[in-house]
Amino acid sequence: MENTKHHRSLWKDEALVALNQAVLDSYKKYGVTIVDHHTAAEQFRVFEQKEESAGRHVTGKWSWLVPPMAPSTTHMYFKPYDNTLVTPNYFYQKMEYPDVQKNT
Repeated sequence: MENTKHHRSLWKDEALVALNQAVLDSYKKYGVTIVDHHTAAEQFRVFEQKEESAGRHVTGKWSWLVPPMAPSTTHMYFKPYDNTLVTPNYFYQKMEYPDVQKNT
């Protein structure tokens, strides 16, 4: 990595890519399945197409759908999403046993 004193060298971007690649390689080395953000975005595009073909409306929170790295390289970046909550769905719930956390 060259100059870390100036933003122009894009050292932060380079570090993030190196870290991301290291994580992906580490998972692969130990036989753990994980997908990169480009593959995940393409999988989501296929999901959207299937839902549209079935006459269903895709909802979602844009900030959770768009990856933090290279977001403008995905089809989702310039696409608005309806953040309406529909059911059935998975929702956060209150901790069932709050005292357990205090003792750990």
